[in-house]
Amino acid sequence: MKSKLRHPIRSIHEPFGKAGLAVAILALVFAMVGGAWAAGGLTGKQKKEVKAIAKSFAGKNGAPGAQGPAGNNGTIGTNGKDGAPGSNGAPGAPGLDGNSVISEEEPEGANCEAGGYWFEVEGSGETNYVCNGTNGAGGGGGSQTVLAPGETETGVWSLFGSGQAEYMVNISFPLRVIPAPNGVTSPANDPINCPGSAANPEAVPGFFCLYRDVSTNAIRNGSEFQADGTSGFILGYSADEVAAQTTARGTWAVTAPVPGP
Repeated sequence: MKSKLRHPIRSIHEPFGKAGLAVAILALVFAMVGGAWAAGGLTGKQKKEVKAIAKSFAGKNGAPGAQGPAGNNGTIGTNGKDGAPGSNGAPGAPGLDGNSVISEEEPEGANCEAGGYWFEVEGSGETNYVCNGTNGAGGGGGSQTVLAPGETETGVWSLFGSGQAEYMVNISFPLRVIPAPNGVTSPANDPINCPGSAANPEAVPGFFCLYRDVSTNAIRNGSEFQADGTSGFILGYSADEVAAQTTARGTWAVTAPVPGP
């Protein structure tokens, strides 16, 4: 008995029919390009068959592509425009000028003990007063040469030598002391009127005090030389041993007398 062979094209027609074949072919095409397709008018069974065919022919996603090159930098923008100029400031207060009024007379009601003057800035309507300062104690405006009553001035003294029997120590007052102090004394002889020390020389008003810090082979011999005592003293010292080195130094203080009532 002869076996009956089926025609290849006809075998495709039979399960789908002509319309089903066309749909399947289109589904295969769309499946190959990654699309999904559905045709109106298909039966539910045909839709399932088309999806199954499309799914079986659909390819897998490819591997990610290489990263593309970086883009170019953007262009730099232009600078903005300058702002508008600011407004002018308010005018300052008027100062002294050629039209201002200045008086060298002492202003009335200003109570300037050492004199002064007044001035008025033109247009201000205000009178300003300027008073002269008074002289400080012992200053005298730079020309004072006399120590003010009750004020104290201090200084240092020294002598150094060898091979001499007598030495002189000169002490000059920066400012004259009028009247002259009551001679030369020391804390050893008069601690009441010389209450200080070599590091802090002091003297009560009307006294000159000599403070000794170091003394080697030097003895006060009591001689004093002075013109009138208002400008200073010259003091005499004797060497205990003429051939030995003689050294002495210290400080002094004098306070101007205070006039009595």
